[in-house]
Amino acid sequence: MDWYNFRNNRGGKMKPYMFITHNEGVNENAIYGSSLIGYVKCSYQELIDSFGEPLEIDLSTSDGKTDVEWDIEFQDGTYLHIYNWKNGKNYLGDDGLETDQITEWNVGGHSKKDLEKLQMIFQVNKIKALVSH
Repeated sequence: MDWYNFRNNRGGKMKPYMFITHNEGVNENAIYGSSLIGYVKCSYQELIDSFGEPLEIDLSTSDGKTDVEWDIEFQDGTYLHIYNWKNGKNYLGDDGLETDQITEWNVGGHSKKDLEKLQMIFQVNKIKALVSH
């Protein structure tokens, strides 16, 4: 089954640059060997508009350094992981930001070059996000 049919068989609408998110079921093994490759500045809502609802962090199985995250897998096997880091309520308690107030996000992956795909998705969605490494 090719990627296009995979997306259609799952009932999702096609997205530019042929990617899926944790909402459609990314390859969980893709995360291994990834690390911080860059940053993105945009709103929480802009991330939801681009990638759907985030994964909520379960504090019973997490160290609490993040509050929400998105896993993104492209058709070519590229993997990106967007998350907040030590600035939310899970880590800072009452002093932390609500997720809808967070505008600075970390991006994990395997190559800084992969940040270009993230920038293209924002451009297609007409979102003025700043992607940097």
